[in-house]
Amino acid sequence: MSVHRVGIARLLAAASMEVANLSDGKESLIANGGSSIGGLQSLIAHVNQDIRTMSYLLYPPLLDEVGLRSALEEYVHGFAQRSRIEVGLDVPSDLKRLDRDLELCLFRVVQECLTNIHRHSGNKTAGIRITRDDSALTLENRDQGKGISAERLAEMHAKGAGVGVRGMSERIRHFSGDLTVKSESVGTTVLVIVPLPSPESTTGSDRGGQPIQAVA
Repeated sequence: MSVHRVGIARLLAAASMEVANLSDGKESLIANGGSSIGGLQSLIAHVNQDIRTMSYLLYPPLLDEVGLRSALEEYVHGFAQRSRIEVGLDVPSDLKRLDRDLELCLFRVVQECLTNIHRHSGNKTAGIRITRDDSALTLENRDQGKGISAERLAEMHAKGAGVGVRGMSERIRHFSGDLTVKSESVGTTVLVIVPLPSPESTTGSDRGGQPIQAVA
């Protein structure tokens, strides 16, 4: 969690304590004052829950603890419940751990793709597939929704239009990878290919150090 969000959480905790103190003496307040205290307590509880949810989505603990596959499984499960979109997830059970920055990057790309499917595709199914060989990792996000017009697709490829697509492309380029959007009258596919270092070059490397801060 960033310093900013920790600061907010502490302020809310302090506010909650002050409201609790007022609540202890609410019998001496006018009726409307007691009602307002109850409303404030409910509001603070909702904001705290939103902060916890935001922190989890920006950097889920499972990503560091057990890796990309398990983090995606949990995220996809929650997304399907919230959106009513059925998501097929195909990730090798023996997928090896990646550089932690790359795992976060791929996780955020999946988040963005699923958000776009929910907002724009009009489709109730989506598919995510990850494959890996000795030289590269491939991530494929697809749906069978409305698709993107040829004109809009050409603009996206030429100018990197669209904040979401531009953000995903920049993240992937940081790892010397490539992101391509393919679409026809029905369906859209976002294809990501990231080169991987040779096994020799990663010998002796570790995943230690401080947790990175997620980029919103």
